[in-house]
Amino acid sequence: WEMSAQDVRGRVKLLQAGDPRLTGLPDYRRCYQPLADDLPELKKVVSDGGYDVLLIDSLAMAAGGQELERAESAIRYNAALRALNCTSLIIGHTPKPQEDQKERHLYGSVFFYNLCRVSWECRREGQTIGLYQKKNNLGPKHDPLGFHLEVDQDRCILTEANLADDEVLSGALPLKDRMTKALREMPGQTAKELAMSLNEKYPSVKAKLYLYKKQFMAIDGKWECIA
Repeated sequence: WEMSAQDVRGRVKLLQAGDPRLTGLPDYRRCYQPLADDLPELKKVVSDGGYDVLLIDSLAMAAGGQELERAESAIRYNAALRALNCTSLIIGHTPKPQEDQKERHLYGSVFFYNLCRVSWECRREGQTIGLYQKKNNLGPKHDPLGFHLEVDQDRCILTEANLADDEVLSGALPLKDRMTKALREMPGQTAKELAMSLNEKYPSVKAKLYLYKKQFMAIDGKWECIA
């Protein structure tokens, strides 16, 4: 819905130049009407192509773009998507978060989030990208993933990155991970001092310290990370 076939092929070419293991070529279909309205033709395309994964960019366009706040829009879209019977990766946009907002949400009805099985949030700071799993109905959440992105005219190279090393992206890591980083950098903090430094509630920090006894240890009320 948002890119042209030429743009997609250009991105794929850069990725393949950076990683020779990427040999497959995705097919592209130009879409301009809601997924549910184009369902008969899309079912034929997916069935005839024998595809393993369907990528949709973006959710708002595929859902219709109008009255996204209504539950009916999300339900109609998800019903159409299910009819395709194909694993799907959907890209959705989020509003710009407020200063005191920790969680980001998709544009539109909460049912877009409620009806998905798995969701990841993508954040980027400079050349570092963080992926944070926000929902997994089928098992435990995956640990956050970090990547370093290098792009030039000839290729795109992705390498692993430690999100704890980035001041901004580390703020979205799970509380336990941020506590670990803070105590490694400044051991000997009380639970209240640690909570204040992380801008978290004291009971939440205290609960984590006692829950992960193999990782955190206190001497005279001063906490350290031992693992």
